[in-house]
Amino acid sequence: MQQKRPSLRRASVLLTHIACLLFSLSPHLSTHAQPFTPVLTVQPGNSFIEGKGLYILGGGTVAGTLSSQTFMIDLSVSWNTTSPAYKSLPTGPFSNWFPSAISADERKWFVLIRGQGYVFDFQSGQWKIVFNYPDSNGTNGWSAATDPVTGKVFIPYAYKRVDGTKGMLIVDLQTDSYSTDSSFHPLSDERTYSTVWNAKLKSLLLVSDRAMYTYGLSDGWKPFEGPQGLIATNGYCMASSGSGSKVVLFGGYANSLNATVGDIFILDVPTLKWKKGTSTPPRDVRRSPACALSNGYFVVWGGDTGNWQPVIPADNTMLVYDLETDKWVSEYFSSKDRPRSNDTSSSSGSSSGSSSGSSSGSSTSIGVIVGAVCGGLAIGLALGGLYEYRVRKRRSKSSASSEPTKPPSPGPTNTVHMDSQPNNDRPPGEGTGGTNRRTGAVQFGSFGFQPEPEPKHPQGNAPEPQPVTHDLSFGSQAMSQPTQSMGYYPGGHTGGPLPTQPMGYYPGSYTGGPQPIQAMAYRPDNYIVGPHPLVQHPDGFPFESKSPPQHPHTVFVVNNYDGYGHK
Repeated sequence: MQQKRPSLRRASVLLTHIACLLFSLSPHLSTHAQPFTPVLTVQPGNSFIEGKGLYILGGGTVAGTLSSQTFMIDLSVSWNTTSPAYKSLPTGPFSNWFPSAISADERKWFVLIRGQGYVFDFQSGQWKIVFNYPDSNGTNGWSAATDPVTGKVFIPYAYKRVDGTKGMLIVDLQTDSYSTDSSFHPLSDERTYSTVWNAKLKSLLLVSDRAMYTYGLSDGWKPFEGPQGLIATNGYCMASSGSGSKVVLFGGYANSLNATVGDIFILDVPTLKWKKGTSTPPRDVRRSPACALSNGYFVVWGGDTGNWQPVIPADNTMLVYDLETDKWVSEYFSSKDRPRSNDTSSSSGSSSGSSSGSSSGSSTSIGVIVGAVCGGLAIGLALGGLYEYRVRKRRSKSSASSEPTKPPSPGPTNTVHMDSQPNNDRPPGEGTGGTNRRTGAVQFGSFGFQPEPEPKHPQGNAPEPQPVTHDLSFGSQAMSQPTQSMGYYPGGHTGGPLPTQPMGYYPGSYTGGPQPIQAMAYRPDNYIVGPHPLVQHPDGFPFESKSPPQHPHTVFVVNNYDGYGHK
């Protein structure tokens, strides 16, 4: 029995559904839901690890309250400015406008709030107090930076001398201890500065509303030339790349203009040259935001437009500046999605700023990837269906045009095998027909047929009948009969071959003479064959072959004979 081949179309549909399901379930390829939307804040504590995340804590709301939200913006994935990759973190101590820094080994996040030092452990996900600084005298500092070589965290204006002037607090996160440096040059207003550590300068870089300075462990404080056209501001945000090749200064509130500005200045450290980039549109100006420099992008979150007015629009708080094109863009690309050849993407860096929010990361190219894959599978499905249709059509034409194959005329020792008949339990050689040694095959005895031509039916293609050279007994009547293709005879038989279906139509009763017979399967002696109705075509043509029902011992016959030669 021919096995049914599995449908190519059905298999293709199944593969398409499975592939699309896997893509939709994949955490890296599906768009990220936003289970948490951060509250917009101003002056939060913030630091970043380049290529990993911008970490934001606390800050003040436009309603005048303090927020306790703690979160990160994922910088290891790509996202759109309207749906940044937020991730919520455990809530810790909170305030507004306080120093924050990442440890040199990038395992801890340090903040200083009201004279107490706190550390968030990224591995354990827990906050803890590492020291209490009793000599803060009410001062706290506003910005901090980490030397990646020594691991020291520098916090200008966090130490107040006895004479009331302010110095610098130096924190060692390896021992959870601190020290002070009283040599710090006081600024006119400590609330206006921002600081970063620059790897190429190998020093702390501090920007105030009046001047810029560097601080080195060996040479102390020195003036540093700032950018031309920098308007005296406070509340700006500054970030340095991990490699130290770029420093970006953005935004702030200009007292002389009584307005918040959207100017951006970029320092090329190897040449010590500043340039002014493309300013933001008026609606995107920022004061006291959080910021980071990662993979050639300057990223800004939160802040306000000045005078504690909310950022507009409130649902689009992210700003992204592409340092290569000098344009504000709507997408941030990770290093995996957009490899960069410039020097802005390397190691790590930290920056001060302000903002908040949390959620999970997402890639803007997910829809394109899934659509391309599913589209490709759909095309493959269509081609597979077309191929299957053509194969079936070809088979149908071949089957309709081909002539039935004429069976070979049996010779003196003709042997027929019927593999569909179970006869495995009979030993070889037993009975009149014997059993072929091939499992399940019946072997017929020799009949010694001799060919004799006979006119073909004008519309039939049935095999030509052959005469029998010896007599076959049907009761008391002996006759020589032609052969015919097999029919099924369910009755019994007392021995010898049985008559079978005639090849053509025989009208009326048939009283004698040659009758068509058929070779039979093995039957034991004394097996009675009952009568079987004649199968005739109404127009006198040969009957249509039908598969016989399964029977342990099959005899084929088609005329209305009993087992003894009588109708």
